[in-house]
Amino acid sequence: MKKNFTLFIISDLISQFSAGIVLAALNWYIIDVYQSNSLVATIANINVIAGLIISLVAVGLLKRMNSKRIALMSYFFRVIFIALPLILLKLGIDDRLAIYLLALSNGIGWNLYFPASKDILNSFTVEENTLQLNSFAEISMQVGLFSAALISGILYRYIGFENILLLGTSLFFVALVIFALVKYQESDKVEAIEQQGVFAYLIGHKWLLILGLVL
Repeated sequence: MKKNFTLFIISDLISQFSAGIVLAALNWYIIDVYQSNSLVATIANINVIAGLIISLVAVGLLKRMNSKRIALMSYFFRVIFIALPLILLKLGIDDRLAIYLLALSNGIGWNLYFPASKDILNSFTVEENTLQLNSFAEISMQVGLFSAALISGILYRYIGFENILLLGTSLFFVALVIFALVKYQESDKVEAIEQQGVFAYLIGHKWLLILGLVL
């Protein structure tokens, strides 16, 4: 179990770092090229709205599909939706389309990955180590994101936006390969959600719905 948990954490750390440098560099790129705060806000809105919609879809997928398969799908999605904008930028086709695709990459990809990864993390935990393992996973996520925020501006200045996208694509692919090696025991799905349906469950647990909206 320890080996598989270690692989899971390494993959998570790499993917969070990659997502962080791409998202932060995207904002730098918009400010640098377009000098538009409103476009930064639009990208943030696309990110959030896509995330909200895909979160509802993710709940349904988790009921029907293996969590690892969903997490791998999120990796493939993010690799493709970072590689496509990179191609568009290299060919000089449509900068704005590339920007919107990158916003979707994070909004959809991360919100598919997050619940699936938490479900997998749950398979590694028992009552004695739940707090420890969850804390460790949370720390790895925050370290990945904050270190990316720290370094993204430096990378943007010295290697440029397109090379950051190339780096991000490569890191996501490495994280995908490592994640594919993770083996775990699939946990039982939540029967309450299965019986009631997603929307009925949320209406019956309003505190959970409010918490999600606040977040």
